[in-house]
Amino acid sequence: MKTKMSAEAREAKLAYMKKWRDKNPDKVKEAQIRYWERQAAKSQSEVNRATLLHKEGHSLREIAEELGVSHMSVRRMLQNDRG
Repeated sequence: MKTKMSAEAREAKLAYMKKWRDKNPDKVKEAQIRYWERQAAKSQSEVNRATLLHKEGHSLREIAEELGVSHMSVRRMLQNDRG
């Protein structure tokens, strides 16, 4: 169950976070790099999985359901993977 934060608390949190980011730009940069590295790895594993399922004869819709994406996303993954 999520509780709502008051506007004052939200503003205080945002101000604190901005102050922290301004003080720690190296940590922010490292966190961004880690985030995008994970996203790239995740994306590549999805493409590999979609390619494998396609080679096994599964339809785009079946692959999409398995991966939790749209069939058009699967289509783009497969087209981009072919080069």
